[in-house]
Amino acid sequence: MEIRTARDPTDAEVILDREVVSAVFTAVVLPGGNPYDLTRSVHARHPEAAVFLVSGGFDVVNHERAAEAGIAGRLSRPFTSEAVRRALEGALGPLTGDPSAESSELGEETLDPASVEALG
Repeated sequence: MEIRTARDPTDAEVILDREVVSAVFTAVVLPGGNPYDLTRSVHARHPEAAVFLVSGGFDVVNHERAAEAGIAGRLSRPFTSEAVRRALEGALGPLTGDPSAESSELGEETLDPASVEALG
């Protein structure tokens, strides 16, 4: 799995048009847009892609809009690479590869036991 980053929804649209995307992690507070519209845009191009909200803990999430848009879940900071892996596997199925190698690539952070929340 390769990781791409986008500065804003416009940048994300370019990536969505050029790349095959299986998962997207987006901030709840998104400059120049909102995560609900971005999720709809992701699903229009990549219907099977899982979209996750990443929040700082104080961000307000409209659970009804999130469910309507098809957001798979939310990760609250701080979270670990293992929390990301669990979220991805919950939405996409088992991931292949060495989890210890992926952990070192992503870097470890402190785990908040409630960091992964399913929406919908």
